[in-house]
Amino acid sequence: MKKLFVSLISIMLLTGVAMAGEGLSSQDEAAIKAAGLSVYPGAVVVPGLGAMGFRFATSDDVTKVRSWYSEKTSGWAVFDDDSMWILYNGKPGLNPIEVMSKSQVLIDSNENLPLIHGLDKNMKTEIVLILAK
Repeated sequence: MKKLFVSLISIMLLTGVAMAGEGLSSQDEAAIKAAGLSVYPGAVVVPGLGAMGFRFATSDDVTKVRSWYSEKTSGWAVFDDDSMWILYNGKPGLNPIEVMSKSQVLIDSNENLPLIHGLDKNMKTEIVLILAK
């Protein structure tokens, strides 16, 4: 089941449409806000999810970004295993398939972000906001 979950996330991350450095439209900002989320301060939009959500990069440390989102999404649960950390809008203890149906924040280190997207070499923290429909 974990392999399926990781595969689904990987597919979503590879189907992006936005370009690095482009801002969000007012409609995108409204959708993020309606999901109970915020964009991390100073984060840059990078290709990622298309209609499913948004992908960002920042130079801030993964732990700092996770703490910021944990504070901003009080009441959300965390799915944390060896391969993935996900903050989701749901009750604690859901299995990976159940988590997939919830609005989510995935935050991890991605050493390839600067090279792939032409970002500053320090922008290696990836933030993925998935908005449940």
